[in-house]
Amino acid sequence: LCALLSLLTPHAARGGTFFLVFLRVLQGLAQGFIFPSMHCIWSKWSPPNERSRLATFAFSGTHLGSVAALSIGGIIGKNLSWEYIFYIFGILGIIWSILWFINIYETPSEHETISN
Repeated sequence: LCALLSLLTPHAARGGTFFLVFLRVLQGLAQGFIFPSMHCIWSKWSPPNERSRLATFAFSGTHLGSVAALSIGGIIGKNLSWEYIFYIFGILGIIWSILWFINIYETPSEHETISN
């Protein structure tokens, strides 16, 4: 959902401040469950003595991703247009989501290729 909303950002910006702010608020609400759900995933997929290390690794990835996206966004904006920042990252988000839903399961016991 967040990636789809990202694709709409340039259109909302052209529509005016209200539409852009409204869209960004929707995006924030859609992302609100991400960090709590990561704790749920780690509770099922990692041994108790490794959870904090793996969670730290995953959470630090969000900050590294922000730094990378801001740097790459500047390059995209300079060479293409500011709209393409949202289009490219929106499409990448959709691709990531599709891969996630295909490959990730609720628990290891539900995964097709994991055995005891």
